[in-house]
Amino acid sequence: MELRNWALLVLGLVLLFLIVNFFRTIFKSDVKRYSHDRLYVDYSTYKTKSTPGVKTRSYTSPAVFQQVDLASRYLHEGRSEFTAKTFSQAWVGAFKNAPVPPEERIARNESFEKYRNFAGQSIEGIIHARFWFGKKNYAQAVQELNTVLQNLDRDDLHHRMQVYENLAECYFFTKNKELYVENKVNYIKTLRQIRDLVRKSFPDKQLDEKKDWMTSEEATQQMLRIRSHAERLPGIEGETLIRRAEFDLEVARRINS
Repeated sequence: MELRNWALLVLGLVLLFLIVNFFRTIFKSDVKRYSHDRLYVDYSTYKTKSTPGVKTRSYTSPAVFQQVDLASRYLHEGRSEFTAKTFSQAWVGAFKNAPVPPEERIARNESFEKYRNFAGQSIEGIIHARFWFGKKNYAQAVQELNTVLQNLDRDDLHHRMQVYENLAECYFFTKNKELYVENKVNYIKTLRQIRDLVRKSFPDKQLDEKKDWMTSEEATQQMLRIRSHAERLPGIEGETLIRRAEFDLEVARRINS
């Protein structure tokens, strides 16, 4: 064989060897292989599957993922704590020199404490009286209210005022003018006692100073207006309005005398 043919044969064998090694490298198996001298680690086992729409991390080991996520979480938590602390310090600093509103001064006294304690209680007799009043059984309601009035503590202004007011209404519907006026006057006097007590207990508080009743002149004008208006109303309704105006006029005369 000629020298030229031998050279071509050697070159062909070399090319064939290179091509075979190339394909073996590309299509090599993912199975772990070991050598006699050292442990062979196949890093192809650390490949991560990419999910569509999700950015694949550049890390290779799961341990790295955990450490990086942990560090990232600590970083965000530290920023949040720092932000909250800074905000709190700024808030405290902004209001450090702000004027503190004065506390409402209360002049404590024994009568006011009793009044407040009594007001927080309920009396069954008053509840029963209102029930009978709703049933238009005014005699039974008056009996219940008188029983309550006899047993009331003298410092229980709250319930005393309620009893006088309910008694006056019972006597109004039974057309008893004298007892209506008497109980209505007692109601107004008790209301004034309560206002005085509250005013003494809260000297710095500006109370609502509404009038507790009309003057005689105002009551007279009201009665004249109601009389002119009641003429256009049917019998019992107009009669009730006129009676109310006349009784209230007598209360105004009695309370302002």
